[in-house]
Amino acid sequence: MARLTTLLAAIGVLVGLQVPSAYAKTQDQARIDAANLRQWISNRIYSERFPNSAGAIASTDSDHPLAYRADETPMTVVSSYFAHYAVLALLDTSVPGTPEHDEALELTANWIKWYFNHLRAPFNTEGPVYDVWYTYAGTGEAVTLREKLVINNVVSYVDHPAHVDAVDSGAAMFFVVLQRYAQERRHLSILTDQGNAQKVINLAKALMSLRRQSGLWCASNSYSSEYLMDNCEVWQGLNALAKLYSNVYTKTPETPDYSLAATDLKSKILEELWVVKEGHWLVARGEKYIPGDWYTGMMCQFWPVVTGLIAPTDKRAVAVSKTLSTNWMHGEKSDWVNNPWSVYKDAFINSSAAWFSILSGNKHNAGEWLQSIHKTNIKVLNGSGKFNAILGLSEASWLLKVLSELSKR
Repeated sequence: MARLTTLLAAIGVLVGLQVPSAYAKTQDQARIDAANLRQWISNRIYSERFPNSAGAIASTDSDHPLAYRADETPMTVVSSYFAHYAVLALLDTSVPGTPEHDEALELTANWIKWYFNHLRAPFNTEGPVYDVWYTYAGTGEAVTLREKLVINNVVSYVDHPAHVDAVDSGAAMFFVVLQRYAQERRHLSILTDQGNAQKVINLAKALMSLRRQSGLWCASNSYSSEYLMDNCEVWQGLNALAKLYSNVYTKTPETPDYSLAATDLKSKILEELWVVKEGHWLVARGEKYIPGDWYTGMMCQFWPVVTGLIAPTDKRAVAVSKTLSTNWMHGEKSDWVNNPWSVYKDAFINSSAAWFSILSGNKHNAGEWLQSIHKTNIKVLNGSGKFNAILGLSEASWLLKVLSELSKR
């Protein structure tokens, strides 16, 4: 998926983390780092100063603009797919009833409001909200951008058209956010508002229209690949819709049986995308896994577990864990634990791999991985004892889950 190969690499940001000498063994420090990372994610969320951007989550901080507008104004982008993961991480790593969780609920509610407000032209045409550009103040809202580039004193311009990478995942993960928020039973009027309820129906129709004859979902009407990662997320979204129509929305004769659709999709994922003889998942239907390929080949192997499609004890998950250990640890050029940047061109720190390892019972590997990041890839700033880790918003979301788990006694 182009989404991860381009955007994750492009929207690199710096997150302040304090690091002791034996980070992986210091649960108290992991707790501090998790709090710092929560604050960094929260700081990416626009305030109510400007109504159009209120609640949106910027992909980069002001020190690291994603682009410069033709008038040289630094710009960032709101990519809803990444933002969905961010609010889910904030909710999942906070304890209900605490101020931290209440803040996460408020931020999630504001994100949902922003998203609903942008499920309209010109911000969407085929389902999810497009990527939306803003200045760091929250002004200049646009779905297209003319970017000014200056290379070797030569000025040129690049036009960025309206873009949404994957309709299937983008729609599905919004439903996951809605269900996660709805289960808290607070301020459900955001969801039940008549206009918003109709938008859920419309977005669900857009999602259902992407089901192919194979029983799998394709990325969009113009992008026919049936990806493993996307289909795992669609499975989550269908389950979320089933719960929403049981607990929040009223079913009509036209309402699809989303629970049955989720069950059928899971069956098709296991049937069409798992290669029994070779013990791995296909990247997409008809697209083979290539040994030695970290993204998308190895990373996509984690998604059936991290999305909950299969249990970590499932024989397929065990096979993936073995492949990760055999092929991607202790190698000279492919060691995700001891040299995280060695496996994919410096584009990832592989937080999702660490989360998969924790779920698979290999918490020690995740701790060693985190220690390696701080030892080999972090630079001290002004002797302050504060360190910086390069990651995108999605990476930060997985990292927050990892830090929170490692901080538990």
